[in-house]
Amino acid sequence: MISLIENIIEQSELSLINIKKFKFAYFKDRDDFFIIYNADKETLLKENNNTISDLEFLINALIVDFKNESEVTGFKERFLDENLSFILLLNIGNEEDENFTKELHKVEENYRVAKKYILPYKNNDFRVLEEKISISENIIHELNRIAIEYSNLLNNKNETWYRLLMSLFIKVPFLNYVPLGNNQQLRNIKNEIDNVLNEPQKLFTDKILNDYIENSNIEEFLLTNNLFIDETDE
Repeated sequence: MISLIENIIEQSELSLINIKKFKFAYFKDRDDFFIIYNADKETLLKENNNTISDLEFLINALIVDFKNESEVTGFKERFLDENLSFILLLNIGNEEDENFTKELHKVEENYRVAKKYILPYKNNDFRVLEEKISISENIIHELNRIAIEYSNLLNNKNETWYRLLMSLFIKVPFLNYVPLGNNQQLRNIKNEIDNVLNEPQKLFTDKILNDYIENSNIEEFLLTNNLFIDETDE
């Protein structure tokens, strides 16, 4: 996963430096900064005294320690504290733990120290996604292509690899949907979705797609329209 994210960072024209176990990405001409921490579930729990409780406080402590590193302090004059995001790439193996998932939600909801994006993923899902990628030299285009090509899986709960792909667009702030050909791709995915919707649902998706064209920040868009799914409701 970290190689994929590094590829996205490079093609998004962010600078990237390694600082101990973290990666620090930033725009040269824009005050947006990102800490990327790549870990597996076992490693994270070990750092938290082998318990899932209070993970949010562990993450906050990691971020505070990171901001005190000498390589980072120079960015404080660029309002680092106000513009810092923390991205956790978390390998959870191939099984989900409901209690662990709830603790991860608490981490994300804790806005102290930095804004947080938690991306848990299963080995099998990531393996399938990797197999779909044909041209790694243009990874952002590839991820967009796959999202469109397999858009019929949008509501298929069994195709969890596609949910991982959607999570990438939500949890990686610098990865954006890139419509091509006067939004032809948006029209294509709308047609695919409309085929399985009733009329009230089509009206709702019209609002989603029309609003999204004008909004480049997917997370802000989803929050505004109350579109985040609580996995406990599934």
